[in-house]
Amino acid sequence: GARVNDRAVVAPSRLEQNRLIIHIDIDTAEIGKNIGPTIPLVGDAKLIFESLLEYDIQPDYGTWVEDLRVVKKNCVDNRTFHEGFINPCLFVEHLTERMDEDAIYVADVGQNQLWSADNYVMKKGRFLTTGGFGTMGYAIPAAIGAKMAAPDRQVVAVCGDGSFQMSFNELATMLQNDIKVKIIVMKNMYLGLVREYQYNNYNEHYIAVELGDIPNLEKIAQAYDMDYFHVKSMEKMDRMIDEFLACENSALMVCHVYRYDKVKE
Repeated sequence: GARVNDRAVVAPSRLEQNRLIIHIDIDTAEIGKNIGPTIPLVGDAKLIFESLLEYDIQPDYGTWVEDLRVVKKNCVDNRTFHEGFINPCLFVEHLTERMDEDAIYVADVGQNQLWSADNYVMKKGRFLTTGGFGTMGYAIPAAIGAKMAAPDRQVVAVCGDGSFQMSFNELATMLQNDIKVKIIVMKNMYLGLVREYQYNNYNEHYIAVELGDIPNLEKIAQAYDMDYFHVKSMEKMDRMIDEFLACENSALMVCHVYRYDKVKE
């Protein structure tokens, strides 16, 4: 499903080392374009996978799972979050603990995505995101698609105040088609991940990352007939999450995060 370019994979050439690579693509020009496949397969991916299902393939993931356990055990989170605002890591943890067992959680792109991936509590639901492709504005349309495919399941889209502003058309689609989706905006008034990148790599020389305290998200919710919630303190967070998840209408919750909180130290 990917071209294995340097946007999706940091060092594509490393994949060629001691690995068997099966490259499937309907376009012959893409085969071997970025890495050399062991087995090139040209054709419709659906038909190829249907053919592969005819074989008894029993992969062993034991070593990989054990490696992941070691990595997780040795990772120590040294991040600190500004008092007086919402701790985004705890917010995601508490939110997903309270969501339905089979709920669908959709993360957008940016700091919200990484906080979500780090702290999402896996039960029997689904976690949807775009990985490293950087497709801002993904969460709300993806959540609409998920809700239409599984109308009886709880669907929550999480985005930043930058990516949220790329999806106003989808709010109209939700209203016009009576699609009940719950949306959370982690608001820090910045393109947070880009600001963090400029902090780490350009000596805090910031360009085009400050969003300011606009737009008025409460009025946006009113314009699209959505219930509105605004959580600013950890003391009220759990109660407001419960109210947000319990409401039957489409809902917008603004989660106020300190503007300089980072995803890594």
